[in-house]
Amino acid sequence: MPFFNGLETARRLRETVPQTKIIVLTMHPEEPYVFEALQAGAVGYVVKTQAAADIVQAIHTTLQGALSVSPRVTHAVV
Repeated sequence: MPFFNGLETARRLRETVPQTKIIVLTMHPEEPYVFEALQAGAVGYVVKTQAAADIVQAIHTTLQGALSVSPRVTHAVV
């Protein structure tokens, strides 16, 4: 992304189009990254190593209005 990183893009999307559901696709399973993404407005957090298994479920879950995180980072949210 040439101008902003993913988290800054999420913040700006939340401000300008608040009804947008943002799912972060990342290589970072560490807690600080999860919290920062959720604070930036993400409603989904999918770790790339599990993306094939988790991304479709994350889309369905967030469209139903729930938070979705990869099982690998669930402990960070709980």
